Amino acid sequence: MTFNNTSQYLAICADKQIKIFYNFTSPKVAIDDLIYKLKQTKTQASKERLEELINSYKYFFSIFIKNFLNTIIFFIFIYRNLLNFKHHPAQ
Repeated sequence: MTFNNTSQYLAICADKQIKIFYNFTSPKVAIDDLIYKLKQTKTQASKERLEELINSYKYFFSIFIKNFLNTIIFFIFIYRNLLNFKHHPAQ
């Protein structure tokens, strides 16, 4: 089990398979780290670059959350339809 160098992906090798998972907390930690660096920096160019990075991470995070919620809603819809499905055996 290992993370890549940016800690965005987690690779797990088990049962002759390699599984790669996205580290969901990585963008949130990166945003917090960038905000801390933004408070420490003095030059205007560095502040602008850090604000740009923060906005890009926030945009990515919002898209990720939206897609995740849409997937959950889809599976709930399918599950509810399966519960309401009544099988009528052949007579």
